[in-house]
Amino acid sequence: MPNFVSGCGSASSKLMICGEAPGEIEDRIGIPFNPDAPSGRLLTSILQELGINRSDVYITNVFKYRPPENNIKNISLDCNEEEQINLLWKEVSTLQPYCILPLGGTALKTFTGKIGVAKYRGSILKALRGDTKVVGSYHPASILNPRGRDGVGEQWKHILKLDIKRALE
Repeated sequence: MPNFVSGCGSASSKLMICGEAPGEIEDRIGIPFNPDAPSGRLLTSILQELGINRSDVYITNVFKYRPPENNIKNISLDCNEEEQINLLWKEVSTLQPYCILPLGGTALKTFTGKIGVAKYRGSILKALRGDTKVVGSYHPASILNPRGRDGVGEQWKHILKLDIKRALE
């Protein structure tokens, strides 16, 4: 059974960054978007370029457990999806961020019901629950591993940076 990886960062942050689920390193170390993992390293680097300390934002995942074979389609084998999503909305309710930055399609759909990061990234949307603003973007893994179905490539790093700036505004 994988480890539970809770959100981390500032509970008073106006920005919540949310990915899909922990990867191998996050599962082992217990920190979402761990700076020792490729996606976490890229996210941390972009935040630093923007003058933001990662401890000043709140970082979490839709699912708190690493999916089997690191494939989100297998998530229900190890955890109850509905429970995980309810837990995520409880985080939102407790933290009351001004804006949520979902990274990747799973997170975007969870917060807005919308499908297609390329279609909606950078747009200011409304969360399905409450009045929280949502600005979606590409998951760092899709930038680092463009061969995947939703991969966009390293050249899109600047788009993620712009989307983070927009979410902060």
